[in-house]
Amino acid sequence: LLVDNRWPDLLQALESFDTSPPSAPPSVTEADFKTSLTRLVEKGFVSRKDADSIFDKVKGDSLFEKDGPLSGSLLYLDNMLKHYIGDEIEIHGIVFPKWELCRERFSSFPGASLTYSQFREMCKYLHFSRPLSASQIESLIDVIDKDGDGRIDTQEFILRYARDDSRLLEAVRGAWSPLLKLLEKARLLNTPAKCLG
Repeated sequence: LLVDNRWPDLLQALESFDTSPPSAPPSVTEADFKTSLTRLVEKGFVSRKDADSIFDKVKGDSLFEKDGPLSGSLLYLDNMLKHYIGDEIEIHGIVFPKWELCRERFSSFPGASLTYSQFREMCKYLHFSRPLSASQIESLIDVIDKDGDGRIDTQEFILRYARDDSRLLEAVRGAWSPLLKLLEKARLLNTPAKCLG
C-alpha cells in the first residue's frame, strides 16, 4: 500500500477518522485505524489479507502510543508514515506542488520521455521549494520508472505524483473549450450567457 503510492489514499482514510484537537498531533484510535483499513478494502485499494497485514505490522512495530493522553492511539503522520516512508513523504512534498511544471518540461523532450541522465539534469533546473539531493533524485528514479525500461516518461511521473490532480486538470481543460464557445456564441448573439443554459 505504501510502496505502490497508495499512501495518500491511506492518509485520506485516516484523516476521515481523526478526532484529535487541532493543537494535538494527528491521531486515530486502534479501532478507527482498523476501520480506515476496512474502508480501503471496500474501495478496492487493498485486499482484506493486505489490510490485516498492515494492521499487524503497525501493531507489531509498536507504533501505537503506550503512555500519556494519546495512549492507544496511532500518530499516523509522526509515527506510522514517517517511520515507513519518511523519505517518500519528504520528496512528495517537494515534487508534488510542481508536477505541472515537470510535465511541461517533459514535453520538450522527444517522445516525452527522458533517460535517467536527462531526468537528473532536469531536476537540477526545476525550481522546487528546496533542491532535491542526489539521493532523492535517485529515489525518484527508482519509484517512477515502474516498467524498468531505463527511461522516465510523462505518464509514469504523473501516475506517481499527480494521479488525482492530473485527472481533475484534464477534466477542466476538456470542459473549458465548450464553455468558451458557448460564451463566444452568447457574445455574438448579444444574448446573456445564462439564457443559453
